[in-house]
Amino acid sequence: MAEKTLWLLLNRPKKTTKPAEEAKNGDDIPKKLENLATERSTAQSVGLRVVYIEDIVMSLEGGVLGMYVTKEKVSEYPTAVLVQADAGRAGGDTEKLHTLLCHLERMGSRLFNRSQALASCRNTFRTYQELSGHELPLLDTFLCELGGDPQQSFRAMAQEGEKLEYPILLRESKGQEVFFAREKKFLHSRTYLLRREQPYMFQRYVKGGGNMEALVLVVGSKVAGAQLRCCKGLEAEGTPGEDDKSKDWELSAEGKELALKVAKILQVDICGVVLQCGDNGSFFVTEVNASMELGALGDIFKEDVVGAALDHVLAYINSQKSAA
Repeated sequence: MAEKTLWLLLNRPKKTTKPAEEAKNGDDIPKKLENLATERSTAQSVGLRVVYIEDIVMSLEGGVLGMYVTKEKVSEYPTAVLVQADAGRAGGDTEKLHTLLCHLERMGSRLFNRSQALASCRNTFRTYQELSGHELPLLDTFLCELGGDPQQSFRAMAQEGEKLEYPILLRESKGQEVFFAREKKFLHSRTYLLRREQPYMFQRYVKGGGNMEALVLVVGSKVAGAQLRCCKGLEAEGTPGEDDKSKDWELSAEGKELALKVAKILQVDICGVVLQCGDNGSFFVTEVNASMELGALGDIFKEDVVGAALDHVLAYINSQKSAA
């Protein structure tokens, strides 16, 4: 019987000119994950291999798909692959990474997360497309593509966005930039900051939630951890003080149910669901991150969320052992 194995798929660390201490801290993140994965895998008699995407070459020889890792042909594919490689850290080639993940699935490996789930969470509006029609609390949103003259495109779309009524949120579709627009004048004064290659969204601003949001880590069918934090781009709107900092907290049953429902619809095994707080304990789905850097989560949550994620993957591998 073939050994059941787990691949930890990572980006190769880049050489950096950052100060030694800062560079060391950044390099420690994947190393922490690697060490914990080694410990957990060994304890459960599962073979572990760390693979860098830069070392992989996909092939088609004689009509048969194959793969080489560090110039050696792969003869046995892993039972499961924990995907921690990120297109942004791999030069931004999202299509290349997606093709690689589909290739691994075609060869019989189970990915955590699946390639389709990762594609559904590639940008926020794509996620909304998948979540629509499921009676979920989603923010009213207008998507603005900055084609041609970005300034003109933005002004035209801003007129549509005004249907949301001010104040509104201007959010870059990958969730990296968020601007709070109290009035139209402020919105137009920010056009010079827009990046042409990225779509932007105009979103309804949720009042009554204290500008707070919940980051909910879902692993399998359970909530592994939850954290309350100030919404991106809205830090200046809240009251400065200790409450603005991220902190662990007990998420309500309604919040947990919503996060789990979102993960189930998207068929994501491990993800961070961001819920914006509304009136009277209500929540709105803001974004879903299916490409979380697990090595960094140990310093964010008080719970052993990294261990929970690894145990979830190893449980799948052990179930395949039993089936065999």
